[in-house]
Order: sequence, then structure tokens, then C-alpha cells
Amino acid sequence: MKMIYEKFRDGIRNLFNIRQKRRVSPVGSRPAKDSWICRGGVKMLVSHDMDNTLWQWLALNGWRKITVPNDRRRYRRLPKEALRILIKAPQEELDDIHSRMMAAVERSAAKASAASRPRRAGSR
Repeated sequence: MKMIYEKFRDGIRNLFNIRQKRRVSPVGSRPAKDSWICRGGVKMLVSHDMDNTLWQWLALNGWRKITVPNDRRRYRRLPKEALRILIKAPQEELDDIHSRMMAAVERSAAKASAASRPRRAGSR
């Protein structure tokens, strides 16, 4: 019953364009281990302790802590070892590695959406 109410409420909000674009949250302190951080529609598990320098670099690149306890937004997830790779990477290679990770997530999302589209009759 609750789920039906939420879908109805969301439909009304969409119909009357009540939705508001969320502002980017402030940077805040370094996230604790086993918490989640996000950037746009991508989230990453903080699987290891990171130093302040890496957190500042991630924050400058748009990553923020997910502070909502029951976040219903849908994210694409980076692999668990993504943060470890960034921690071990030399400072001068962070931009390149980060770009490749984000591009890989975009490619996998594009493949998943293409695979979920229904096929037309007669096409292979």
C-alpha cells in the first residue's frame, strides 16, 4: 500500500513539475571507511582509509558523501577495488585513472540500457 502511495505521489509531482533540482552538497569532512560517496549517478564504496589529500582531490572532482541514511536514488556502482586503485596511484596519474574509471562505468551503463531495450519482431 505504501509503495502505491509513493508511486502516485511521484506521478503527481512529475505531472505538475514540482520536482526541484538538488544543489550540490558541501564537501564536508573525509568519509569514514565502509561509507558511500557519489558523483552524479555513480557511487563508490569507501573500502579503505584515505588521506586528506585524496579526499580533497575527490571533492574537487565532484565526489560527495552520501549522508541520507535511506537513499532511494539509483546509482551505477564502481567496483570495490576502485578506491584502492586511486589510493595506490601516483598523484600525477589520478586524473587519467579517474577518467578511465568513469568512462568504463558509462560504457557499461550504455551496454546495459541497450541490452534491456525490447527487440523488434524480425530483427536479430
